[in-house]
Amino acid sequence: MRNIRHYLLLLLALLLSPALSAHTLKGQIIFNDSLPAPYVTIYIPATGQGTITDLEGQYCLENLSAEEIEVQFSLVGYKTIKKKINLSVTQLLNLCMEEQAIQLSNVYVTPDGQDPALYILNKVIEHAEKNRARLVSYTANMEATLHAQDMDFIPMLVPKTAMWFVRRAIRAAHFGATFDHCISNPTVDVTLRTTQLWKKGKVKNTEDKILSSNPPLSSDASSQMLRVAHFNLFDQLYGDKNDWGKKGIKESRFELKGTFEEEGLTIDVLEFQEGFKMKGKEYIPMVTRLYVIEDIWAILRIESNSDAGKSIIECRNIGGNIYLPISKITEPSAIDINDGLKEAIQDFKESQDKKSRAERQIMERIESVLKSGRRLRPYMATGYVIKYSGVEVK
Repeated sequence: MRNIRHYLLLLLALLLSPALSAHTLKGQIIFNDSLPAPYVTIYIPATGQGTITDLEGQYCLENLSAEEIEVQFSLVGYKTIKKKINLSVTQLLNLCMEEQAIQLSNVYVTPDGQDPALYILNKVIEHAEKNRARLVSYTANMEATLHAQDMDFIPMLVPKTAMWFVRRAIRAAHFGATFDHCISNPTVDVTLRTTQLWKKGKVKNTEDKILSSNPPLSSDASSQMLRVAHFNLFDQLYGDKNDWGKKGIKESRFELKGTFEEEGLTIDVLEFQEGFKMKGKEYIPMVTRLYVIEDIWAILRIESNSDAGKSIIECRNIGGNIYLPISKITEPSAIDINDGLKEAIQDFKESQDKKSRAERQIMERIESVLKSGRRLRPYMATGYVIKYSGVEVK
């Protein structure tokens, strides 16, 4: 009996040991004005684990095996925060992000008086070619999330004939089932995981899996959704191997906006504004900023902002000063369109123009939704968190 009891206690200890050794770190990140800080990248360099804060600035890192860890908190335009934490003592950590001052560069010496931004971009591409040859292998485990909201409103706005052409075009791109799923539900939330294997410049995705979906996806929509995460992480950042972004550099209108110091590194900030003119007034629909580490000429982060939304790619050194993405968020602006729709309906009613049957049906459907009291803020957002292992560099 004693031997059996001893055996059972030993077995119980073995079963519980993983649970007992796993830790969780969570908290909230805010700005100086106490507002929540969304899209902050939380990263543990020693293990490659990471996550991104949600719209409320909340984060949670689970299954942390080490008791003592160093965690980095980073966000475009703010100082990176590093914290050494003993997880046996601290499991809740709230922080406030501090803005990063960028020192404008009045003088930037380049060979033959070359434009500084062009010089920096050429250096990035030159080192990318070398690094692609140096990078022998890696395994990237990617967890991606998708949130769609109020996309079911689209069929109400688009006439049936036009909707048929829209669906046909999207099906031709092999995303028809996913599109139908999004426009058939008020909200859609999907979390998926995929593993990318890099071997001497070639990539292969394995172990694709839908972790959760609300509402449930069809088998066709699931397979299509998984393909969203099938992209070459290296080429996405530095350009296709056959082009290396050289064409883009020649057409580039990037300007050097300034530099700042971060963790002993000098970061150059390049900015590109895509603008157009309307009625004599200039509009700037999108501003893209590229953050480049001097001397090793790697991309630290890319940020694009416009009235339509934002996109941020955060990168880290995965080995041998080769920087690849560890997180990416893409979020269109969620604009409340109710007031605009009310104005459109009023203009439609007051207009003396002849209305087609299709136009009347669309307005009737919109008016019905507005009368229901539903607030419409249609958008689709995606986020990726990437962990690397098995990195081999020449």
